[in-house]
Amino acid sequence: MSSPRLHQTDQPEQIHMALDGIDFLLHQTGKSAGLARNDLLKIMKFLTLMRHAKSSWHHEGVKDFDRPLNNRGLRDAPIVAQHLSDQNLQPDLLWISPAERARQTAAIVLEKLAIPEEQICYKEEIYDAGLLQLLHLIRQAPESAEYVMMIGHNPGFSDLACILNPRQDRNLVTGAVVHLQLDIGSWKAINKACATTLWQAWPKMLSKD
Repeated sequence: MSSPRLHQTDQPEQIHMALDGIDFLLHQTGKSAGLARNDLLKIMKFLTLMRHAKSSWHHEGVKDFDRPLNNRGLRDAPIVAQHLSDQNLQPDLLWISPAERARQTAAIVLEKLAIPEEQICYKEEIYDAGLLQLLHLIRQAPESAEYVMMIGHNPGFSDLACILNPRQDRNLVTGAVVHLQLDIGSWKAINKACATTLWQAWPKMLSKD
């Protein structure tokens, strides 16, 4: 699996952000600037959190788990999916809440991202998960995966983004995405303030209307 950062030669600003993270690690560890960047990338992980698109509350008798996207969500999700495609994201794993609104959002995203079926998993733990449950889940990710993408819910996702990067103070609105670089070599080491936000996006920011 190619790196989700450094192969983006058409997006120098993102490359510079990733390299800034590498420079920080060099400074913190006292390593020589001659250390191969590929070696440094082995002690980094990457995490993308996407909140499901806007869902409907107008289906009387429908359980929360089964609520579908509304018209706005169906409009916004393809816009965000196209943005993800434009970033050339290539996650090693895509974890999705099995709730209907997350499933629908994921289906639209997968129309734009070529992720093999064996790398996609619906995780019941994501639905209604709080911060501690999400941290516990991520710590179980296989170490062979450098990059995990998750599609799920608030408040858990916003809380997770803010605990990983305390400077991350924006609430994840419906359809929002945050892409994080984790300065860890093992998923088991994920903890407070271990992340740098490489970029974030949300439907209103991306909309041309």
